[in-house]
Amino acid sequence: MNSQTFILLALGVAAGLIIDWGETKIRGKVRTVPYIGRNQRNTTIAAVAIFAVVLTSSINSFAAERKNSECYRQFFSALQYNQDVTAAQRRLDDEIDRYNTQRHAVIDNVFVELAKGVDPATFAGLVTQYNKETAIANSEIDRVTREKGLLEDTRRPYPAPTCGRA
Repeated sequence: MNSQTFILLALGVAAGLIIDWGETKIRGKVRTVPYIGRNQRNTTIAAVAIFAVVLTSSINSFAAERKNSECYRQFFSALQYNQDVTAAQRRLDDEIDRYNTQRHAVIDNVFVELAKGVDPATFAGLVTQYNKETAIANSEIDRVTREKGLLEDTRRPYPAPTCGRA
């Protein structure tokens, strides 16, 4: 049962206990009207006071719930944004690792070929191949590093909390 239903139910019970029906003459005609008898006056005052307290606390509870919902929305929105940025940075780190692995493979290949013993012409080809492949890997690493730096520079800070403030 939500608090709105409870308030309506409490009003109905209070009205049923307090109000009596009686007949009175209005403009020459007898009419049935609700009235509060002398005996129920104190009960009526207490019921109105209780109703005012219940209504006020319900309104305050709804307002607090609305503020908390907004607070949680802001918090989870900031968490999701930062999680997305972190995932993008992780993807870029993986890409850098892949290019570093390629570069290391080229270096390893050069050392393997040198260990076999090569003539000067083959050595010059190895150096050329090494320079070409590492230049490609280095340029890709530089590109990804710039992209990663740009991503970090544009990262928004966590918003200032607005929860609990009036």
